Amino acid sequence: MARNPHERIQSATARAIAAHGYAETTVKDICAEGEISEQAFYEHFKNKQEAAMSALETGVDQVMLELRETFNAASTWPEAIWNTTGAVLEWMADEPAFTRLAFVEMLVAGEAALELLQSLMDAFAIFLEPGYKLVPEKAPSRRLVDETVANAIFGLLHEHIVREGAEGVHVLLPEMARRILTPFLGAEEAAAFVAQRSAQG
Repeated sequence: MARNPHERIQSATARAIAAHGYAETTVKDICAEGEISEQAFYEHFKNKQEAAMSALETGVDQVMLELRETFNAASTWPEAIWNTTGAVLEWMADEPAFTRLAFVEMLVAGEAALELLQSLMDAFAIFLEPGYKLVPEKAPSRRLVDETVANAIFGLLHEHIVREGAEGVHVLLPEMARRILTPFLGAEEAAAFVAQRSAQG
C-alpha cells in the first residue's frame, strides 16, 4: 500500500497502533514496524497523533474514490447503498489495521483526532443525498438523520471490530444496509429490500 516514505510511515503507524493500542504505541514502535529511522519519522510528522490522523485521512480518501465509482454505477439508490456498503466492508476487511485505527483507536487519540473522525464521518453523508427525495416533507432534519445513521453504523462497526476484529466485517452488510435505508424507505420496505438482496447473494 505504501509507495513513498510518507505513506510508508502512515501504513506503519496504522499497523503499530492496531497491534499495541494507541496509548501504548510509541514512535519507536512505528519506526520498527516500518523499518525506518526516528529521524525519518520526524521529517514527516511531529508526533504519533499527527501520523495517525494523517493515516486516517489518507485511508478515507482512498476508499472514497472507490465508493463513488461503485455508488454511481448502480441503477437505483437502494442498490447503490447495498453495493457501496458491500464495497466498503470488503475494503475494511482487506485493511484491518486501518479499520481498527479508524473505529477503535482514534477514539482515544485526543480531541483533534475525534474532530477529524467526525468530519470524515460527515463526508459519507453524500451517499444519503438521493434518499431525501424519498422521505416526507415533515421528516426530521437532514442533519439529524445523517447523525442518526452515522452513529448507528459507527456503533455497529465499533462493536464488531472490538469483539471479532475487522476480517469478518462483511457479515454486517444486511444489518448495515437496513439501518441506512430505514429512515428513508421505512422499516418494512427497507427490510424487504435487504431480504431480497441477501437472497440473491
